Amino acid sequence: MSVAGWLLASTSQLRFGTGIASVYARDASTAAMASQTLAELSGGRFALGLGVSIRWLVEQRGQVWEKPVHKAVSYLDAYEAMEVLSPAHERAAPVYFAAHGPRMMSALKDRVDGIITINVPPAHTADIRADLRDDQDLLIVKTIVPETDPEKARELARDAVRVYLTAPQYWSLWPKYGFDESDNIPGGSDRLIDMLVAWGDAAELQRQVDEYFDAGATDVILRVPTDSSEAVNWPILEDLAPNQQ
Repeated sequence: MSVAGWLLASTSQLRFGTGIASVYARDASTAAMASQTLAELSGGRFALGLGVSIRWLVEQRGQVWEKPVHKAVSYLDAYEAMEVLSPAHERAAPVYFAAHGPRMMSALKDRVDGIITINVPPAHTADIRADLRDDQDLLIVKTIVPETDPEKARELARDAVRVYLTAPQYWSLWPKYGFDESDNIPGGSDRLIDMLVAWGDAAELQRQVDEYFDAGATDVILRVPTDSSEAVNWPILEDLAPNQQ
C-alpha cells in the first residue's frame, strides 16, 4: 500500500489499487485503516484488492496456512467490523477479492464490490461474470510478455508464472478448461504457458486482452514481469497504450 500512497500523491486523476494484496501480509484492521486513509486523501481513487495467496509463500513468511475459504470469510468479517475513526471519504475504497473456484465465489460474491482473477482463460471469465451482479466488477490480471520471438517469449513467460505452476488451487481449476496431466510438466506445457501469458506484438497482445473484455471483464490489469525497466520492450507497450493517435 505504500507504493499506492506514493502514486496517489503524485497524481490527480489516475486510480490505483492493490492487485493482489495477501491477507496474510497485514491484518484486517490495518487494511481497513489504510484503505480508508488512502481513499480519503486521494479523493476516492484507491481500491483494495485482496487474496489468500499460495500456501508455500505463506509458510515461507513463518505463518500458518488456513483453509482458503475460511481465511477469506474471517478476514472480511474482521475488515467489516473494524471501526475506523479517521474521516471517511464519500467514495469509500471498493473491496475486490481474488476468487477462482465455486466455493470461494459462493462465500464472497455477495460481500465484495468485485472479483479479481489471475491465470485463467477467457472461458473462466465468462463463467465468473455469469455469477456476478451487473453492478459488480470483474478484474482480470493478465501477465503479458511484449516479445515476438516464440522461444524467448516462452522462456520469459515460464519465469513469470513459475510460482503458480505448483499451486494446487490452479491445478484443481485448469482441467475444467481443457488442461490435464500432460500439461503438468516442469515449466508447464507450451499450450498452458500460452494460456497463462500473452506474448507477441501489440496487435496480438491487444487481441488476447480483448478476449477477456468480450467474456465480461470490467478491466484487464496488465502484469509485465521484469527485473529491470531496461528489459522491457517499451515500443510494444507504448503501442498498447490508449490515445496514441
